[in-house]
Amino acid sequence: MSTLETGVVVVAPGEGNRRLFESLRATRVIEGGQTMNPSTEEIVAAVDATPATEVIVLPNNSNVILSAEQAVELVNKPMRVLPTRTLQAGLAAMVGYDPESPAAENETTMAQALEGLATGEITIASRD
Repeated sequence: MSTLETGVVVVAPGEGNRRLFESLRATRVIEGGQTMNPSTEEIVAAVDATPATEVIVLPNNSNVILSAEQAVELVNKPMRVLPTRTLQAGLAAMVGYDPESPAAENETTMAQALEGLATGEITIASRD
């Protein structure tokens, strides 16, 4: 596998979301599961395993942003966190991703894709 300039690690639940992010060239997808709470160690492992000079992480959930930010100090390569709070925001950011561009350029382009983005969510209550 060749080395990319910038890789993207995404947190997303389910096989369908995995395939969607992979179709947009996500380098690694961490299974977020029902709670969307992968550990900092899982994020570090995914970033370190990414064949890229630099990596951008899309947490896609407000609960994951802190773990991703903690991973920055533990990884073996430059890493940035684009604090996406929803899957829709992560998908919008991926539209601006170019694996051959430097991480700073990707981060700017991906963040611009989030400007003005509004998302909503419907869920089933866990109790009555």
